[in-house]
Formats: sequence, C-alpha cells, structure tokens
Amino acid sequence: MKRGLISVAAAVGVMAAMVIAPVQSASAYPPGTALTVSASPNVVGVGQTVTATASNVKPGCRVEFKFGSREVKVSASGSTATARITAPTRVGSYSLTAKCSSNGERATTTVRVIGRGEVHGPVNVCLSKSFTISVTGFAPRTRVTVVLRKATSEGGSNGRSVTYSESTRTNSSGSASVRFRVNRTGVYVVSAVSEGQRAYTALSVARCR
Repeated sequence: MKRGLISVAAAVGVMAAMVIAPVQSASAYPPGTALTVSASPNVVGVGQTVTATASNVKPGCRVEFKFGSREVKVSASGSTATARITAPTRVGSYSLTAKCSSNGERATTTVRVIGRGEVHGPVNVCLSKSFTISVTGFAPRTRVTVVLRKATSEGGSNGRSVTYSESTRTNSSGSASVRFRVNRTGVYVVSAVSEGQRAYTALSVARCR
C-alpha cells in the first residue's frame, strides 16, 4: 500500500514539473517584447531634429536608426536606445527605422516632414498699442507659443529680461495669430516655438507721437 502511494506521489511530481517548466520558459519571453520605435515629435519641420527611441532592445544589440538618408548608430542603455536625428530637407512622409545589429530585428514608424515654420509681424510698433504676430508653416492643429523677449537694464528691471508670451493652436493649414500690447520700449526678439519647430523675427517698440 505504501509503495502504491509513493508511486502516485512520484507521478504527481513528474506531472507538476512538466506543467511548470513551460510556464517558466514562457515568462522569460512574454508576449509584446518585439522591438518598437517611436519619434518625438512625429511631425517636424524640414531639416530639424527628432528624438528616435527604440524599446525592447535585446541584449547585445547596437541599434541603427535610419531616417530618410540619415543614419545613426547607438548602443542601448538597458532595453532602450535613443538618438537625435535630423529630418530630411524635403517635405513628405518618411519611415524612421530602428534595426538591431546582432539579430536583424527591425521596427518602423512614420514621421511627417512639413515646411519650416515662419513667424511674421510688424517691424516697428507703438508703445502700449495692440499688434498681431502670425505664424505659418507649423504643424497643423498643434500648440505654438509666441514669445517677445528683450534683455534690458532700464528702469527697475535690473538687467532682467522683459518677456511677453501668448500660446494658441494652429489651424488645419499650420497657421495662427496672437495679439500683443507691449509697455516697454526697445528691440524685442520674437520666437514662435512648437514641438520640433521654432522660428524667429524681431521688432522695435517706440513711443509714437
């Protein structure tokens, strides 16, 4: 009777080992670990830069990023590899590819390259009078921030910059406009900034008779 019990116990042990072994093997390679690649931003101005990130990079991989005619090779940090890469100089949709050097695994995403953003406004404006700054060529329906900045030592500013800032969203054509009213005279640098895009101009603010 005891011998029979021992045989049953041994059989149960063998069956348990057979069930557990595949589970352990599967947990070492869970689903969803294929190489992936992303771009930030995924809409960018011509000739500007994107941050390419490869995830789920296998050990021993050196990752080659390719974007248009540009190529960058980097070593992974853990399971991630990141590189800054310049966008093509022609408008269009381009593939951004990450490829592992050791096993050839690759992943691809699409980045849209649009025209270089521009910012426009008057050259001269009157102190405390309202005026408009417009932007064109930015990514459609994205937030853009327009900043007027003047480095000054006048009055009580003690050399600190005088800054005016307004944010808005571009329309379907990538254009937008904002209004300003400036209460300090001087020359201001005007910058329009969105993710992956920026443009500059300048204007002078004076007292008008």
